[in-house]
Amino acid sequence: MAGALLVGGVGALVPLYLWSRAVPYMSVSPFDDWTDWLVFTASGPVAPALFLLALTLGAYVGLLLRRSLVALAVSAGAMFGVVQGLPLLIPHLWPADRVFGWEMGAAPARAWVVSEEAVDAQGRAVSMDGCYRESDALIRQCVEAKGGVGFETVYHPVSHAVPLHLAETALILALTAALAFAALRLLRRRTP
Repeated sequence: MAGALLVGGVGALVPLYLWSRAVPYMSVSPFDDWTDWLVFTASGPVAPALFLLALTLGAYVGLLLRRSLVALAVSAGAMFGVVQGLPLLIPHLWPADRVFGWEMGAAPARAWVVSEEAVDAQGRAVSMDGCYRESDALIRQCVEAKGGVGFETVYHPVSHAVPLHLAETALILALTAALAFAALRLLRRRTP
């Protein structure tokens, strides 16, 4: 019951947030940058899934430790770790697009740039140490001297927002289901 209320309440806030972003003055706001993790999370099914994960994690840790204050601290710390780790994981949940050439910043506008590095003929990264110069020609000359043949930009275009949302939500829900299963097994073992 608590999970349904939580998911329903947060789920109702997501469309409200999306509607508020459609206001004309918001188009130049930092809240319109879909690559920002907070904006990304609040813009789709990830938000209710995270709240459901927090509830399930709290219930499991509470059953496991049997001490409310300690369980609260442990589950809050674990959720902090999840929230810190997800932004690092999200770009790798869906295949990214790549562009290769000598132009840095070649990704389309509003793209989520995962990486941008100089590469050699085998596709291995080339160190850019000492190659930051005042002109593109000097940067290219420095990279070529180190064996580089161009820059590879790995990015997610705006069209990847929905698949990334769905992949992250599926990951969070799988983790939630595993925690719920573990909590139910623990509860079954402890009840006569």
